[in-house]
Amino acid sequence: CVVSFLHLFATQATPTCDEDEGACPYKNDGNGRAEQHHPLISEYLEKHRAAIESLRERKEPDVGFIVMQPSGGGLGNRELVSVAGMALAIATNRVALVDWYGVTDKDISDIHQVYESPSGLLLSYPAARALHPDWDGWRSEKLMIFDSTNAYNEKWGLEEIVCGHIEEEKYTVLRIITEQYITSLVERNAYIGNILADIQPALYQQLSSAFVRPIDVIMQRVDKFAQDHFTGKYVIGMQIRRARDSGHFFLWDDQHLFWDCARLMKKRKERDLAREKSDEKVVFFLATDSELVKQEAMKELGPDVLTVDIATRVPDTRGTEGWENALVDNYLLSHADDLIVSGGSTFGYVAHGRSDIIPLVVSGIHHRCMRPITAEPYNIAYLAIKKVSCFDESNMLLPETDMICSSVDSVHSCASHSSEKMAKKHKAQKEPHFNLGSEENMPKLYNAALKKLRQTTASEAEVKDHLQRALAHLKDNKNVKAR
Repeated sequence: CVVSFLHLFATQATPTCDEDEGACPYKNDGNGRAEQHHPLISEYLEKHRAAIESLRERKEPDVGFIVMQPSGGGLGNRELVSVAGMALAIATNRVALVDWYGVTDKDISDIHQVYESPSGLLLSYPAARALHPDWDGWRSEKLMIFDSTNAYNEKWGLEEIVCGHIEEEKYTVLRIITEQYITSLVERNAYIGNILADIQPALYQQLSSAFVRPIDVIMQRVDKFAQDHFTGKYVIGMQIRRARDSGHFFLWDDQHLFWDCARLMKKRKERDLAREKSDEKVVFFLATDSELVKQEAMKELGPDVLTVDIATRVPDTRGTEGWENALVDNYLLSHADDLIVSGGSTFGYVAHGRSDIIPLVVSGIHHRCMRPITAEPYNIAYLAIKKVSCFDESNMLLPETDMICSSVDSVHSCASHSSEKMAKKHKAQKEPHFNLGSEENMPKLYNAALKKLRQTTASEAEVKDHLQRALAHLKDNKNVKAR
């Protein structure tokens, strides 16, 4: 039986930090607590504090700002966007702020409603601007858009992020509208990417431990549950994304792979513990957006399945309470000793990126569980990098950017350069979404983009230019009725 399960596992990689703790002196506990930071991060924190203090004293800061505005998505997307802002700020000698105003979820319009900075930083763009609203620097803003629904049609922000001297931009504020973890793109920039390389390994973990963490009331729930239920146990965290609005959103037909992988993982760990003469018990912690999945997990894996006693749903449909519950689930995943996650789910990305655990990823395309070579989050629109003028396959299409995808006929995108040809040979109900900028998405795409443009403080001329480009693109497309 065990032999028949071996196909579920690809090459098994062990986190570098676990092999050599000395290689990761700044590694945190997986939940946003670090005793010390990398020198570049420490330098950034002082710069951030000094800039905010200047605003508080109604003085002109001596640095510019990166303002990250999530264009949508749930908890995972917004945390990824926030942390990516810090990465870009370090690389460009700026200070990162987060502007959640205008995204789809009206109940959570400011990052400080559910997150705080473990370093005591002011993260909110509206709050920072309120400190010195008359400062002329706020009106010197450049807008860049990198949204998965437009990335494949327009270069807008992508060209500058990957190929440009973005560190030399004269605008005081660079506003980036995205729902992606753009750090992997910044790392490919020939002028600034080497700065972030110096912080590796465990880049996301180190950035997040300095920048964002849930507010105390949420962390208290996380710590109590972990203490009550995880102490003395080997915990396998399982993140199963069922569906938001359709049966094939993630892995409806391949759900059995989760149970197969979980049973094998438990069996192997119990074997290792027996060799070590350890009486540690192996249990599962399940985070899911489906009550049906929870019931099926109990049936398939038995009584050793732990869950928080909440009906977890996609956060942006439930307001503040839903966000808080989702954060509890997510940070408990980071407390686990090993992880099994859904391919293509940003909720899983932040959990394993934060803990630096290289997870088993359930892939519907490959019909197996696979371990990537890094715990860093993916960018689901990464393949748009092929559109930039400086594209170089040899140093831009790398194993660490090769996304392990969910299902071939998923409405979610896939940014796997190694799987692209294989997936197109599958008999899917529709063309695999390696290009989310396909014609069917353009009206929704540009309506959303124009809405975001109207909500920024960009100059009138810049907004007008973006509007004209968007309308011209719509008119050129024969399958879209130009408005």
